[in-house]
Amino acid sequence: PFEIHPDQTIDEAGSLMGAKGVRHLPVVEDGKVLGVLSIMDVVRAIIKRQRDTIKFYEDLELDR
Repeated sequence: PFEIHPDQTIDEAGSLMGAKGVRHLPVVEDGKVLGVLSIMDVVRAIIKRQRDTIKFYEDLELDR
């Protein structure tokens, strides 16, 4: 089984999911399952990061 640790990034989780062809990964620390991360969680996080980046640059442009 494949799993990730809470310290791993969304990008690492997405890469592992893509490489292994899975859509869900348990988040495990010290042998205990803390939760499950889905591919939709990864997609939403990436979209949010992209929107935040776009807003940051739009705000910079407006401040000129």
